Amino acid sequence: MTSFSIGGFGPASLVGKLTLNKGGVVRGQRIIFDTDMDSDCDDVAALAMLLQLQRLGECTIIAATVASNNIYAAPCTKTLLRAAGLGSIPVGAYQGSAIGGGSTSLYAQGVVSAFGVPNNETRSAYDTAVNVLRRALARSPDGSVKIVIAGTCTNVAALLASSADAISPMTGAELVAAKVASIHVMGGNFVSATSAENNILFDIAAANAVASCGIPVSWAGYEVGNPISTLVPNVADGNNAFRLAWRLYGPANDVRPSWDLMAALESVRGTAGVFGYSGWGDVSFEAGTSYTTFSANASGKNRYITKTATDQVIANLCNGLIRDFMISLTPQTGVIGRANGFWRFDEGTGVFSEDLSGRARRMYFNFASAPNQPAWIDLGGGKYAVDFTPSQLLSPRYCDTLDQTSMVLSALLRLDTTTGIQQIITRRTAGGTQHYQWVVNSGVLRFIGFGASTTILSFGSIPAGAWVRVICVLDGTSVSMYVNGVQSGTTQTLSNAIPINDTTNGPFIGARQTTGYVDGLDGKIACIGYHPPSEILADIDQALIEVASSKGIDS
Repeated sequence: MTSFSIGGFGPASLVGKLTLNKGGVVRGQRIIFDTDMDSDCDDVAALAMLLQLQRLGECTIIAATVASNNIYAAPCTKTLLRAAGLGSIPVGAYQGSAIGGGSTSLYAQGVVSAFGVPNNETRSAYDTAVNVLRRALARSPDGSVKIVIAGTCTNVAALLASSADAISPMTGAELVAAKVASIHVMGGNFVSATSAENNILFDIAAANAVASCGIPVSWAGYEVGNPISTLVPNVADGNNAFRLAWRLYGPANDVRPSWDLMAALESVRGTAGVFGYSGWGDVSFEAGTSYTTFSANASGKNRYITKTATDQVIANLCNGLIRDFMISLTPQTGVIGRANGFWRFDEGTGVFSEDLSGRARRMYFNFASAPNQPAWIDLGGGKYAVDFTPSQLLSPRYCDTLDQTSMVLSALLRLDTTTGIQQIITRRTAGGTQHYQWVVNSGVLRFIGFGASTTILSFGSIPAGAWVRVICVLDGTSVSMYVNGVQSGTTQTLSNAIPINDTTNGPFIGARQTTGYVDGLDGKIACIGYHPPSEILADIDQALIEVASSKGIDS
């Protein structure tokens, strides 16, 4: 583009290292991914999402073609595929003269330089995009391929205009008519009749050729993905090509609009429970301006995508797919790696702390405006914790699947006082109502559950002025607390289930929200974690001990 718990979806046998076409195996929908892979990094996110859908057995990428003037765009695409273990996917490159958008890329050459392709290739080492497209279609069953266009329509228009050759006795138009089920394009603007969109503007004639090709075309207009923010996890970590591309692009707040992702997602999952469609009709783009015209026509072959879910719901869906793909590239180990989220607050500066579980749930200081942001505190030797005064809080990003009815919470904390109610973790709903509160009340550990009625459970006490390791175990029907490895009080029963069902609003750390931020923590936190209920408690406690030791904390 130039302008649920997803891991459980699909056959379990397909979740793991990607493989493709060994012995001719193709699973799910055949996809050709046509991209510019240069001026914006949403192409990187779209490819990551498609690769995760392939991991889940929902599609197979049979080829990738690159419509870009940048000599490193095709090698960058190959590098990304190699990073996913799919270097065998054929990549074709546009070899013509300039496409309207220029050739600048903030990341393509950097990715190639860091991770490399054989012989430091540039695009001239690649077969033409048209040859790769013709070959992929000629080898496919009739009506079996969907083409995703995440850039200009240049390559596909050239395919349509291609003649019979040694690859196939069919012309390009005949190959498309025989082999392609549908085309899915990020391009146009279907809510404004006088707005240009770059994928169309940079090759208007090509876009019109695709719109009139006679194959069903679904258009994901600029307006669909623009307000939806996606994130490539752990962007500060350049240990794989996808993360490095995102980091080199440097999007503000590490998120970008999801233009290309909308066409990619819809190509595989259709409406996906979040999209709708216009009726069928005809699409054209005005010469010179690229302005979009859609005319209803029951016998037409074009339609545009609409949204039936909120932008946040769609963002959660895309981010879940991308996150699971990224985790598959760099699997974590141990208690922290198995955690649903774990933060050590080692940064010592800035407005976030990285989620060391690899699940991209950065903990943000600037969820609330100052003065509601806690401060970094140096424990000595460049080791850090977070210092709270009442009404200050943290909140992680992308919290879908973080909270469960059965889970284990952990923290390494120090109270400065034991006065009043002090929140450790509070899970909230969109309306501000809490699902649960894990608090200290006058020095006594408590768990408060909100369901059909309110349950208040009290456990043992913790002192002020000392670091303690605290663990809260929630199994859906009862709660247990542990302090420094020893159970505090007795296991107690919840009077009703806690409805953990809000995927768009995450927990607060250090305070709770009503009309303001109240019941604030007066103390310090050196780490905090969410763990699956299957985790061994002694191992969680040992992880807290190791964090304390590394920071010079006596717990």
